Amino acid sequence: MSAKAWRLRVLRQLARMAARVGLGRLMQSETVRGLKLRAGRQVTAPLVGEIVGLLDAAGIEHWVCGGWGVDALAGHQTRPHHDLDVVIDAAAHDSPAAVEAALAGRGLRLVAIETSIQPMPTVWVFSDGAGVTVEVLPVDRSRPPFDRAEAFATGRIAETPVRCVSASTQRALRTGYETRPVDLADLAILDGLDGSDDPVAP
Repeated sequence: MSAKAWRLRVLRQLARMAARVGLGRLMQSETVRGLKLRAGRQVTAPLVGEIVGLLDAAGIEHWVCGGWGVDALAGHQTRPHHDLDVVIDAAAHDSPAAVEAALAGRGLRLVAIETSIQPMPTVWVFSDGAGVTVEVLPVDRSRPPFDRAEAFATGRIAETPVRCVSASTQRALRTGYETRPVDLADLAILDGLDGSDDPVAP
């Protein structure tokens, strides 16, 4: 068994164990993140474009957040990403059904519904079983930090404009939990931006 295949096998076992005991966030630890990247589990810029296109085609309003959201604001990729995080309006989508139907075109299926912290208490985890993971986070747009036009912006991924969560909102979302090295790196990138979020229509 190759090293890559071994890492993928370990990741699958960890994911099953985490799901059984309700520790889905274990899969976001720095150790597991590194294992994912070494196993080839990366979401590339072209793949982001493909997934965003599927959501657009299905009429699902969404905003890229997390690591890719930071890179969208920066206008270029700053590091490898093992998943794609996307925010959607919980009032418009109270179940993952529409998102699952949209992402089925890429072989992505709902594999877990996890509990996280406010203001994004629920995470719908989609996977193609071959290393691609998309986490969809339904949010209440009537509550902070999503209740203002400035919560959202337009960024670029691979020269393509994408809707994303603004820099100020990205900073606000990186509180309330133990800050990881990857969060510190993202915050440094956000701090290096000119501070002018580009609002989009809510």
